Amino acid sequence: MEGKTIVNDAVFQAIAEIVLKNIEDVVAKERKGPLAGLSKALVERFSPQIVVKKVEKPEVDLGDISFELKLAVIYGVKIPDAAVKVRKELVQVVEELTGYKVTSIDVIVDRIVEMKELEESLQEEE
Repeated sequence: MEGKTIVNDAVFQAIAEIVLKNIEDVVAKERKGPLAGLSKALVERFSPQIVVKKVEKPEVDLGDISFELKLAVIYGVKIPDAAVKVRKELVQVVEELTGYKVTSIDVIVDRIVEMKELEESLQEEE
């Protein structure tokens, strides 16, 4: 049977959010591990911003996808290593789940967060 498969941008954004929350060096929503107790309001302040740029290719079923990720990382993290980890995980998951080819992932680290800052903010909210 023939037909076209289109994956909505929101799906790519959701995949990126899931991948990022599983990378310990990045501050993301619904954390596990050392940031697990943070409130929703606090985590929202540090959550990644994800921009999806999709190119559909009418001659083939699926297209190309690129990402721009603005992230906060934990102080002490080696930023180049964190960026490599983010790219590797995101490419693997997106290509495996969607069939789209990831052409680029721009990682913009726009904030460094100390664990102390996160812990103090959590205490203030309690």
